[in-house]
Amino acid sequence: MEQVNAHAPFPEKAAWLAPLILLHGALPSDLRSAVDALYRGLLADPADVNSLWQLLTGLGPVVCASILTMPDNIKAMHDQAARLEARFTAAQAPAHRERILDCFPPEPLLKNLGLFDEERTWDLVLFSKVLARGKKDNIASETLRNRTAEFIAQFVSGKSSVHIDALDGVLAASKDFPELLDEQLARALAQCCVGVVGTNVEKYIADLRFLGTRLSTENRLWLANELINSILKPRQPQWVQVLQKMTEDVTADQALSMDKLLVENLNDYAFEAARVSPHEAATSLTNLFPHLPADYLQRKLDEAQDRVLALEAAGPSVSKIEPYLALFTAARSHFGGTLPEKLQTFCSRMLGTAKTDEEKKTILDFLNSLELTQLSPTIQEPVAELASAAGALGDAARILQGSMNARDEPPATRDQD
Repeated sequence: MEQVNAHAPFPEKAAWLAPLILLHGALPSDLRSAVDALYRGLLADPADVNSLWQLLTGLGPVVCASILTMPDNIKAMHDQAARLEARFTAAQAPAHRERILDCFPPEPLLKNLGLFDEERTWDLVLFSKVLARGKKDNIASETLRNRTAEFIAQFVSGKSSVHIDALDGVLAASKDFPELLDEQLARALAQCCVGVVGTNVEKYIADLRFLGTRLSTENRLWLANELINSILKPRQPQWVQVLQKMTEDVTADQALSMDKLLVENLNDYAFEAARVSPHEAATSLTNLFPHLPADYLQRKLDEAQDRVLALEAAGPSVSKIEPYLALFTAARSHFGGTLPEKLQTFCSRMLGTAKTDEEKKTILDFLNSLELTQLSPTIQEPVAELASAAGALGDAARILQGSMNARDEPPATRDQD
C-alpha cells in the first residue's frame, strides 16, 4: 500500500497494485476497502481516460480479469458508460469506452453482462466487438453462443426497436461466425427482427432468410405466422412489401408451400393488397397460385372476376385490374381454352368504344396470353374491328387473330406448313 501511494504516475502504481488485487479475497476487510479506494473511483468515473488506460494496461489481462470478479467493480464499470457520455458526449464516448474494455480479456467481459449499460444503445453495441475478440481468442463456440443468448434475452428481446443497433451488431457477428447460431438463438434473433422489420424491409427480411436456414420446418412456420400477426394483420405501413417477400419465401420452401392454411392466409392478404398496391399484389398472387387447393382457387378466381366487373363499371385504371389479369393468366389452364362467362362480359366491355386505347390494348394482350382456342362473338367482333386499325392497337388485335387462327389449324396442316 505504501509503495502504491508513493508512486504518483499510474503506470508505476500498477506494479504494486497488481498483487493487492490478486490477493483481494485474502486481505482483511479494512485493507480490502483501502485497496478498492485506490482505483475504483477512477474505474467508475475516468476523468482522465488515458490515466485509467495506463493503469489497466500496466496491470495486465490477468489482473484485469480479477477486477471483474468483484461485484462492486461490475457496478463501477456499468456506471462508467454514463460518466463517459456526460464528459465526452454520446458521439465520442464509445471510442473511449471501447479503449477501456480492450484492456480486459473478452471472456470475463462476456460473463459479466451487468457491466453494460442498458440505457445506452451505443454501449450495448460494444458487446459484438467483445464477442469478436472472444472468437479471435478461441473461446468455445458454445460459450460464445450462451453469452450471446443471455445478452439478447437481457437487453434486446422485447426492446429491439430501442436497441436496434445492438441487434444489428449481433446479426452481423452471427454471419461472421456461423457456428455461433443454434436453432434456439436463431429463433430469438428472428423474434427481434420481426419487431423491427418495418423499419427496413429489405435488410431485415434478408436477415430473417439467413436465420431461417437454422430453423426447423416447425420454427419456419412459427416465423411466418409471427410476421402475419405482427405486420400483415395490423396492416403496418410496410405490410404489402413484407407480404411480397413472404410469398417469395413461402412458395420457395417445399414444406411451407404445402401448408394449406398458411398459403390460403397469405393469398387472402394478397387479394386485399390488390386494392391498395396492385402491382406488388400481382407478384404475390401469381407466386401463390400454383400452391392453392383447387376448391379455394376456384372461389378466388370467381371473386377476381366479380372484382374486375365492378372495376370496369366504376371506370378502371389499367393498374387496378393488373393483379387480377395476372392471376387469370397464371390460371389459364383452368379455363379449358374458353373464357368463363363473367370474363367474356368483362373483356367485351373493355373493348368497347368508350374505353381508351391503353385499356383496349391491355385486354388484347391479356387475351393473347390466355392461349384460348375460341372467342365468343361479343369479343370477336370488336377484335376484328380493331384489327383494321393502324398502330399498336391494330397490331395487338392482329396478333391475337393470328394466334387464334394458328391454334384452330389441324395439327397436320401446321406440320405441313
